[in-house]
Amino acid sequence: MRALAVKYGWKTASARRASEVGADPRAGSWLYEKGGQEVMIAAPGATKQGAAHWSWWPVGGGKGEGGGCVTFVQLNHGWGRGTLGRVRQELRAFLGAVEPNGLRHQANIIRANLQDVADHVPRVRDYGPVRAAWHRLKSGISSYLLGRGIDEETQRHFAGDIRVGENGHGRPFVAFPARATDGGIIGVEMKGPKIHPLDERSWSRVEKGGDRGITRMGERTRPTRIYVGEAAIDLLTAWQRDGRPAGALLCATGGTFTERAGRELAELAERNPDARIHVVIDNDDPKIRIDWQKGAITRQEPPGDLFATAVDRAVRFRAPDASVVRRRPLREFKDFNDWHRGITKADGTIALRETLARCEAPDASPADRSRAAEVRGRDWQREQARLLYDEELAGNMSAAEVRANIAVMATAKESRGGAEHHPVTGDNVHGEAERLAARAAWEAKKESAVVGWKMQAPPPSEPDCGRGPHR
Repeated sequence: MRALAVKYGWKTASARRASEVGADPRAGSWLYEKGGQEVMIAAPGATKQGAAHWSWWPVGGGKGEGGGCVTFVQLNHGWGRGTLGRVRQELRAFLGAVEPNGLRHQANIIRANLQDVADHVPRVRDYGPVRAAWHRLKSGISSYLLGRGIDEETQRHFAGDIRVGENGHGRPFVAFPARATDGGIIGVEMKGPKIHPLDERSWSRVEKGGDRGITRMGERTRPTRIYVGEAAIDLLTAWQRDGRPAGALLCATGGTFTERAGRELAELAERNPDARIHVVIDNDDPKIRIDWQKGAITRQEPPGDLFATAVDRAVRFRAPDASVVRRRPLREFKDFNDWHRGITKADGTIALRETLARCEAPDASPADRSRAAEVRGRDWQREQARLLYDEELAGNMSAAEVRANIAVMATAKESRGGAEHHPVTGDNVHGEAERLAARAAWEAKKESAVVGWKMQAPPPSEPDCGRGPHR
């Protein structure tokens, strides 16, 4: 596939950019770019799913995009999915030709893997260690779930699908099994409380050597109601709030809706045509993201809505008449579990402010002050991105003006020590002297920023306290 990329004019990205998106040639993954597009190409076995053939996917693309050699040829020619005959002719011509620049050996690699692409032969994996890890965990009532409002009656109902343990930080956690279609355990997901009160998310781990798959809890033989969501805790909450209906199956994807999850949900809906599918989603805000490399602002639909749309499409591919209902909490709550516990978004904001105040107090530890500065900078960056997006959308700023202000923001980010390397120039920003110099540069650039754009000053940074650049 790398030879195909060269044939179609793709170039390998810089080592710094490849590192930013997780590409590692030593592990069998490469980043290519062409005309402003970026794709990741992975060798057999290099993906988390352990794909047995070469694969590709667009960087920052939508869920379900990408594939193997066939879809890569279709992408580069702008062909649709119904062009397998033309793809076959293209690959035959390619493999029979003498490749330029000494790439014939790569063509041989493609030839060796074409059979895997054609037959879709899955890699045989040994789930014995994962299942042993699951059985080493204890059964019982989870104190962590009790704190999240999941009572003992609910936990006992799903006793076969809940395990408890303690992580390396001395905190309790709860574990849920990912199961294959036949019910066999293929992965273990663990959830626990935040390690630091300023952590953005709760503690989360997956057992090494397993697949994410789908967490299946409850009635797996003939369910009459199927709950689908990203988080198992939200599904337990929704089932408990609904009065614990009989015959329910809870299917959590672990936060990532993969091709495998879509396929298995479609099969589940096809086997149970009378079951109503409840898609449980969060009240997420649209994601406004900064592309530091291109100097652009992008808006992504709320992740919860994207998830629900992906589930609906996957299910209706095999079960077009399936009954699918979208469930979300009241607007003032972030997710079902917060709704159940009565914690509004405003409550969360107040709690964050109080925690920040404690971590910024004179008697706070250097590590706490450093974490508080990191959170302040992250929130400032998100607010500035939202304001920039609104200005561009309203027609008050051109794309060039947006790029200019993103460059100013990048310098501000550097002045806080927010990255080991400047996201635009690549300059190293180690050390307090470098951060102070960058801060002065930002102040100078701010004076020459686009007229009419009132950029807010970034929060002051704290010393790194021996931890190196903030991450």
